[in-house]
Amino acid sequence: MTLVGALLAASSTSNPVPGHGKVLNDDTVSPGWLGLVVFLAMGLAVLILLRSFRRQLAKVPPTFDEPPATGPGPGAGDG
Repeated sequence: MTLVGALLAASSTSNPVPGHGKVLNDDTVSPGWLGLVVFLAMGLAVLILLRSFRRQLAKVPPTFDEPPATGPGPGAGDG
């Protein structure tokens, strides 16, 4: 439990960044370019998945009913 307590104490927003002398708060911490790149990559992945999904749905037949029998079925000549 002491490790959890130490991590909670270390994650306080009023602690300065070691070596920089800055205080972490909502004004100094932002997602930056990495956050933008990750967000755009996830959006591109969604678009690719949607395109693939539409292609797969186009292959699905409009109905799953049995096709009507056009000729004599099995057992039609049995007696």
